[in-house]
Amino acid sequence: ARLRGVLALAGALAGLALWALVEVVPRVTENDRVILAFATAAAAFFGPFLAMAGPLPVLRALGGAAALAVPRTLLMTTASLRFDSAEGFVETGHPVVALMLAIAIPVPFLIAGLGRSGQWTDYAQLFGAAWATLVRGVAAGLFLGAFWELDDLSDTLLGLDGVTVIEWLLDFDAVPAVLSGLVLGLGAAVAHELADFVSPKLPIRLLQLLLPFALAVTALFLAALPFQGLEGLFGGLSVAATLMGMAFAAATLVTTAIDADDGAAVTSRVMRLSAQALSRWLPGLALLAVYSVTERVSQYGWSPDRLAAITAAVVLAGYGITYAGAVLVQTEWMARIRQANVIVALGVLALGLAWISPFLNAQQLAVTSQVSRYQQGRVSAEGLDLWAIGRQWGRPGVAALLDLEALGTPGREVLRGRLEALAEADSRYAFETAAPPEERLALMRAIRVATPVHPAGAVLPDGFFDTMGVSFMQMWRGACARQTPGGAPGCIAVVAELSPASDGSEIIVFTMQSDRFVQVSAFDGRGVTVGRFGPTWLSGDHTATSDPALIDLVASGAVDTGPAGLTALRLGDMELVILP
Repeated sequence: ARLRGVLALAGALAGLALWALVEVVPRVTENDRVILAFATAAAAFFGPFLAMAGPLPVLRALGGAAALAVPRTLLMTTASLRFDSAEGFVETGHPVVALMLAIAIPVPFLIAGLGRSGQWTDYAQLFGAAWATLVRGVAAGLFLGAFWELDDLSDTLLGLDGVTVIEWLLDFDAVPAVLSGLVLGLGAAVAHELADFVSPKLPIRLLQLLLPFALAVTALFLAALPFQGLEGLFGGLSVAATLMGMAFAAATLVTTAIDADDGAAVTSRVMRLSAQALSRWLPGLALLAVYSVTERVSQYGWSPDRLAAITAAVVLAGYGITYAGAVLVQTEWMARIRQANVIVALGVLALGLAWISPFLNAQQLAVTSQVSRYQQGRVSAEGLDLWAIGRQWGRPGVAALLDLEALGTPGREVLRGRLEALAEADSRYAFETAAPPEERLALMRAIRVATPVHPAGAVLPDGFFDTMGVSFMQMWRGACARQTPGGAPGCIAVVAELSPASDGSEIIVFTMQSDRFVQVSAFDGRGVTVGRFGPTWLSGDHTATSDPALIDLVASGAVDTGPAGLTALRLGDMELVILP
C-alpha cells in the first residue's frame, strides 16, 4: 500500500508538472531556456524515479533520480546556448535522443548499484532490471489506456441519467494530466508487486524465436551482396538506417538468446548455433552502415544528421566486433558477449552525454566541415547548403556566414548573391527558388512585355512582382511563350474588383501550362495571392474552364463583372452559401 501511494503521488506530480509546463510556465516566463530546464528536470527526475522505486527503497530511488536530473538539466540548458533560442536547439532532434539515452541507460546500473548487492556491473542484475523496467512501463501504459476507456464509458453511461460529474471534473485543466500520472504510477507499483507474474520472460522467449529468421535474412543479404554490387548500398542515409536497424535487431536477438546467465540461455543446439552465426555476421551489417555514412560524408561533408548517423553506426560496429570476437574465441563466448554489452552500454551513455556537452558540438563540427570544403574548392558557392548553415545550425552557422562573406574566393560574387537571397528568404523553398536581382528584373520585364492586360489601358501595378516567387514568374514567362488555338500568347491578365474584402482591384492571371490546360491565379495589387481557396469556378464545364481557348475568349473582350447570384444564410458574423 505504501509503494502504491508513493508511486501514485509521484505520477500525479509528474502529470501536474507536465500540465504546468504546457499551461503555466509559458505564462510566467517567455525565456525558453527556463522552460527547457523545467522540462528536462521533470523528465530526468520523474521517469527514473517511477522506474527505480520498488526495485529500490524510495529514498534511494529519490537520490538516484535527483543525481540523474541535476547534471542533465545543466547540460541541456548550457548546450542550448549553441542556438539563439532553445526551441531551435530542441527542433534538431539530436539533443532529445541523446537526453533520452542519458536518462534511460543509467537506470539499470543504479538499480543494481544501489540495491542490496551493490554490484554496479553485475550483468544478471542489469539484464533483469532493464527488462523488468520495460515490462513495468508497458503494463502501466496498458493500465492507463484501460482507465481512460473505462472513464469514457462511465461518462457516457452516467450521462444517460443526466449525471455529468465526470465531465465536470475533467473540465478542470490540470485534472486529466494529474489523473494520467496517478494511474500510471499506480500501474507501475502493481506491476512491481506482481513481478513474478508480470515477467519479462514472455517477450524474451518470443524474441528468441525470431533468431533463426533474422539469421536467414542476414545470410541471404550478405551472400547476395557480391553478385548485386555495392552501388545501391551507398550514398544515402536511408540505406544506412536500414542496415543499422537490422544490425540493432540482430544484436538484440543475440542478447535475448544468451539471457542473463548460462543457466537461462537458450539450450537448443540450433538456437545456440544461430546466435553464434548471427554474432559472426553482425560486423558485416554494422561496417557496411559505417561505410555507407562515410561515403555520404565524402560527397557532401559533415552535417549534424551525418554525425548522428556515424555515431549510431560506430556503436553498432562496436557491438558487432565484440560479439564476433567473443564467438571466435569460443571459450565462454556468452559471458564475453554479456561483458561487451555492459562496456558498450557505458560507451553509449558517454556518447549521449557528449552530444549535450561542450565536448561534441555537432553544429560547430558541421559548419567547420562545410566551410573547409568551400575553401578547398571541393564545393562551389552554388553547392553550399547555406539554408542549413545559416538557419538550422545555430550560432556556429550564423558566425560561419559572416566568415564566408569575407572570403575572397573565385565564386565570391555568386556567394554574395546567395547570401543576400538567404537574408530575405522566409523559407527554404523561397531561398532555393530565389534569383539574383538581375534575373528577377529580367523576368519582370519579360512578363510585362509578353502579357496582354484586360481591359484595354489597364496595366500590372507597380510593385506587383516584388513579393512573387521566382518559380511562379518563370512558369508565367514560359506560358507566355506558348500559343493558344487562336494564335494569342499563352498568358493574359484581367484587372477587376472582385473581392469586397480587400482594397483595390484584383489581378486574375491566366497561364497556359500545356496544350490542354490553363491555370488561373488571383493576386492583389501587391502580388499576394487572394482567396481562401484561390479563384473558384461557380459554374461551367471543367473541360472549358481549363481549355487554352479560354485565353482566346478573354482576349476577345468577352469579359464582364457582376454579382455571383448567391444568397447567404447569415449566422451572426458567419455566412453560409451553397455553391452551384
